[in-house]
Amino acid sequence: MLDAYHGHTHATADYPNGIYHYHINATDPYINGSGFYGTAGTVTQ
Repeated sequence: MLDAYHGHTHATADYPNGIYHYHINATDPYINGSGFYGTAGTVTQ
C-alpha cells in the first residue's frame, strides 16, 4: 500500500533489505502526492 507521498518501503534487487521509494500514479498528482517523505538533505561531491 502506498502512503500519502505515493511511496513505500519494499525490497528491491539492489536493496534486498528494503528501501523507501516512490511510485508514479496514473492520475494527478502523478508523483509525490503530498510532497516528499523525510527531511531535505544536501548533495556533496
